[in-house]
Amino acid sequence: MNVSESFLKRGFRSLRSKILTWFLIPIAALLVITGIIMFLQVQYSQVRLIENSSMEVSRARSAEIGQWLGARIAEIKMIANRSTVQSMDWGIAGNEIKELVKASGGLYEAMILSLPSGDTWRTDAEDTIDLSNREYFIEIFLQGKDLSISNPMISRGSGNLVFVVAHAVKDRQGKTIGLLGAT
Repeated sequence: MNVSESFLKRGFRSLRSKILTWFLIPIAALLVITGIIMFLQVQYSQVRLIENSSMEVSRARSAEIGQWLGARIAEIKMIANRSTVQSMDWGIAGNEIKELVKASGGLYEAMILSLPSGDTWRTDAEDTIDLSNREYFIEIFLQGKDLSISNPMISRGSGNLVFVVAHAVKDRQGKTIGLLGAT
């Protein structure tokens, strides 16, 4: 090989290297930029999808809880309207209420029957307690509400975290004479 052929081959290689360099670097840069953009778009889409899915699950579970709570409210109201409960005599109403708690299969931890004085009988104890300072008691007796659902609290009877669904017990004239609650 003579000197001029050698020079042409090196020049050609050099020219080919230059062409490859000028094309490969921008193409690689475009691929990197495209990859970053695609990654960000996929990440954004996934976050939105997860948020939407979480909201749908939350709404569905919220509706289920609402239905469950609505059923408990209807049960407590029905029990509060029974003549045995309206008698406000624990000797008469107590046995029936205790049987309802047993029959609930653990749905209710306990039920209470309160007098306007605050004296309260419980299905989980033989003694009475004063619940006149509880929010649900105040709402039923002092604010005149028919229904009260408490915030979670520690039960004085069991020490467990519970919430109370309380309903007014009314006489035939519609006057509130007591409170029936379930935990």
